[in-house]
Amino acid sequence: MDGRCVLACPLVGLASRLWRDLTTVRDHRPVHPIAGRWRVLVWALGVSLLVGCAGGGEAPELLPLQPAAVVVNETLRLDLSVRNPSGVGLTYTFTGPDLPGLSQVTHIAGTPSGGEFIWTPLASHVGTHQFVFSITSPNGGNSQSVLIQVDPAASAAPIFLRPGAGGTYDLARDPAVRFEIEVRDDDSTDVEIQMTGNPPEGSQLVNLGPKQARFEWIPGPEQIDKSERWTIQLQADDGDHAPTLHDYLIVLRSPPTEQCPGEPPAVSVLSPADNARVEQQGGYPVVISVTDDLGIRDAPLLYFSTTAPASESNPDLSGFDQTTFSESSGSWTAQIPSMELQASQERTVYYLVSVTDNDDPNGATCDHRTDTPLRRFIAVGSSEQPLALLCESCTSSAGCQSGVCATTSTGGVCLPPCGGGTTCTTGTCQATVTREGATVDACGDADTVCNGGEPSCQDDGFEPNDSFGGAAPLTQSATDATICPLNPDYFRIQVLSGADTDVTVTVSDYEWEVIDLDLELFDEDEVLIGRSAGIGESEIVQTCLPPSSQVVVKVFGYTVYDYGPYRLTVQQSSGTCCVNDEWEPDNTLLTAQPIGTDGWFEGRICPQDNDYRRFELTQASRVDVALLFESVGEGLADLDLKLYKADGSYIAGAFSYIEDEETLTVDLTDTGTYILRVYSVFSDASADYVGEILITQ
Repeated sequence: MDGRCVLACPLVGLASRLWRDLTTVRDHRPVHPIAGRWRVLVWALGVSLLVGCAGGGEAPELLPLQPAAVVVNETLRLDLSVRNPSGVGLTYTFTGPDLPGLSQVTHIAGTPSGGEFIWTPLASHVGTHQFVFSITSPNGGNSQSVLIQVDPAASAAPIFLRPGAGGTYDLARDPAVRFEIEVRDDDSTDVEIQMTGNPPEGSQLVNLGPKQARFEWIPGPEQIDKSERWTIQLQADDGDHAPTLHDYLIVLRSPPTEQCPGEPPAVSVLSPADNARVEQQGGYPVVISVTDDLGIRDAPLLYFSTTAPASESNPDLSGFDQTTFSESSGSWTAQIPSMELQASQERTVYYLVSVTDNDDPNGATCDHRTDTPLRRFIAVGSSEQPLALLCESCTSSAGCQSGVCATTSTGGVCLPPCGGGTTCTTGTCQATVTREGATVDACGDADTVCNGGEPSCQDDGFEPNDSFGGAAPLTQSATDATICPLNPDYFRIQVLSGADTDVTVTVSDYEWEVIDLDLELFDEDEVLIGRSAGIGESEIVQTCLPPSSQVVVKVFGYTVYDYGPYRLTVQQSSGTCCVNDEWEPDNTLLTAQPIGTDGWFEGRICPQDNDYRRFELTQASRVDVALLFESVGEGLADLDLKLYKADGSYIAGAFSYIEDEETLTVDLTDTGTYILRVYSVFSDASADYVGEILITQ
């Protein structure tokens, strides 16, 4: 029974009672003429409603299907035509062969006027298979069978199944960063998976099989202080195609340092409204606005999940998917991918936005992070599945109007096909790997088609100086140079002889409103000794070096789009460098020096310095730490304390702002080695300190 009968059948009973009342002669009086006309109307109403309840309309019909063929990794789109005079809603289903992974690479959906079946077969699906497609409705339905032939792919390139775009790691919960890597290649038995670029020190790939690996890394405190975000560049090489590239963004979350100068960013979610119902439009956009006193450099992050977190007030973001926002016209937009919901389906999406500013140009210690409260909306399916336009992000070729979802290092993007008489208006027609692993002709690459191509950049005369070994010697105090995309500049500076030397290096005179250049200094052993990565009109690093030493300067653009001319200035003057304490080297977890049995320890913090002190616990104890310090030389020092387990996992810290002491009290239940870290919030400051640790059971 359809919805009309639910209403009509009670009305039939009402009509019969009206008929009876109007045809009854009361007190032997004749029936009034109006009543006679009412009898006719009621009789007509009853007949009409009874006919409506007796049947639900004509049953819809699924029209016959013609045999079809498709190649592995290419996408078959099979139209399901129907005859449906009543326009009643239809449900589309199919049954098919028992093939591995069939449900993951097929999709069926439709409207009262027709449907579509989408299939991107795997190599294991080669052969001829029978499918049965069915439609059902309140008025009935029927089925049609069809044979579909799957042919082997002529050539399949490797594609990354895992990991996704990135992950967030709460170091207070687990000090290790681990993620699985899996590659699919339908015509190769073995694929080499490697890290490229400059992976973080201490990270490694563990081989798990011919197409699988695992990334492992325990970030050290200095790495955590240097940056919140680390991009891991992966490549998969089957020896037959150009290596497939994939970037994975690691976000390190550690407890914030309290009382840092500056204000945290303010975030407003413009849409969707909390608990709003949002209809699918290819995906589900989230729009925000961000303000900060000094500005932000890294794009905000969007975390989303269709599973409610165990704690809504303190969600574990490692279980969320993440994506980055893009800025346009003063606001930021991120897209939650399509869930391929049908018109009658809906799903609750939980999400929050995270924004980190750049108030600490020397690292990440005093950057501020703002997380919005957990929000939610209701994702609603749509009878129409809008296809992505050119240069829009995609997850499959079937989701692009162009039919080509090209693989890039940062995800899929829709590109125009070419060949067969079709030419490219932008870019060059070339073999392109799709998200399904197929190799097709498309206009590429994505940067050329979608971002104006490789920028025109005339490099300077110091080239080739894009490595430590090729660092160009600086012979004057001011030098004009040019940064080109993905091409850092290295310069070598000879320090004055005869005395300690204060060295100030400045990068300036670049279009800082448009591009972002950064500056780093390294000693002769390629150890980082200074860093400036702000977002202002210049970058400055100051350090003190012993006589006749050398320092290497690295100037680079923050992104591939940050390039152009700049001026490099070096100033040197006699000075007195900070002389470190006798317990060096003690600037890593592995070189931590023991605290004596009396509980006292002392030392000196110099610029870009950390001191680590270790102690042992043989039973659960309360630990009290007191630290007194005093600035040495110019500048105001602010020393802080952090406590770690031996594996680097953070436990607690003390961060009072611009004081001459720090105190820390913590109850520890696990036995073993613990490590104290003493460091300065201001990386160019120096200070003497003395501390005491008291352990009580």
